[in-house]
Amino acid sequence: IEYKDLFADPHEGEALLHELKNNEFVKNFRAGLFDCDKNKVECFISIDRLNNKHQETIGYQCFIKDITKEKNANSLLVRTILESHEKERDWFARDLHDNISQQLTGINFYVRALQTDNDPSEENKNKRMAEISKSLNNILIELRDLCYQIMPRAIVKFGLVEALKDLSLRVNRGGSLELNLDAGKNFPAL
Repeated sequence: IEYKDLFADPHEGEALLHELKNNEFVKNFRAGLFDCDKNKVECFISIDRLNNKHQETIGYQCFIKDITKEKNANSLLVRTILESHEKERDWFARDLHDNISQQLTGINFYVRALQTDNDPSEENKNKRMAEISKSLNNILIELRDLCYQIMPRAIVKFGLVEALKDLSLRVNRGGSLELNLDAGKNFPAL
């Protein structure tokens, strides 16, 4: 088998050779290779030069890691997360509609009753205003509880900076993206 025939995309093979020519080693070069049955397999390729005592290249040592299962697991994880977020959005929308919008409708009713009330006495107005105030307080409590329920637990337990550090570590383990967090020592605790 020829070297160029191993790669699903010949440009990846050329890019790997170019990187090896310009560096002493190549680490985790992502490429699609063909297996024995000519199926494309996603891989990480790492190559080290082997030198003799005069530092002349006498060969190469190559490691190929099949990342198909990891890629499929990551895909499943992403789908699961997206489905979970959809369920949370549905729950959030339902909670807003069933609780908060109903209470706002009630407040609107109280305000209209004040506007069209035939009994303009101070006592009646105060009673209506107390009902409006109570309803607004209930809405504020509902919103606060709702916001707390959707806040990531890591933020509650450890603070924003630690939660973001944890997120960047998890993203970096995936290998396709690298996140660096520089919050500085003077970043306020949230």
